[in-house]
Amino acid sequence: MNKKFRLYLFGILATIATFISIYVNQIQSDHRKEISAFRKTFTTQIDQLNNYLQQQRAYFEETNWEPRWKNLQTNEDFYFHYFRNDSLVLWNQNDMPVSRFTDIHFPSEGIVHLQNGWYYSKLIRDDKNLLCGSFLIKRDYPYENEDLKNIFAKVFRNIGISIPQNRTNYRVKYAQLNL
Repeated sequence: MNKKFRLYLFGILATIATFISIYVNQIQSDHRKEISAFRKTFTTQIDQLNNYLQQQRAYFEETNWEPRWKNLQTNEDFYFHYFRNDSLVLWNQNDMPVSRFTDIHFPSEGIVHLQNGWYYSKLIRDDKNLLCGSFLIKRDYPYENEDLKNIFAKVFRNIGISIPQNRTNYRVKYAQLNL
């Protein structure tokens, strides 16, 4: 009986060790490559956004904003909002839910959560004018259907990173963003 008990105990321990090994190898896999790729893509997007915003600033310094209104190009990668005296005057797309007036949520700099997703925004200010450039990180709708999907922006989709839907708070540490 003692020998049977030892075999039974060994079988249980071997099963537990197998499940722990599977858990460590499959579920707790190392995501350093994906995080590094996301960080590199994110940094590239920030650099391109800065260039785009400087380009917009140069246009506004050259000419008044009224002629610019007619010639503002829709850019698929970046959203542009021009505020004068706290009022939204000019923008290039309607995908980003922004109020006609400045408020505590927008415009702001850094990572911003709005009604339909997570965005990164950069601001350039002077006395009366505010230029805001943004890009989408991830869509975040309150519900999903065949038209509304909570997915990453195109530029981030091929990285292979995902966020579980049941998590409610995330700790983000990235020195370049001062978070």
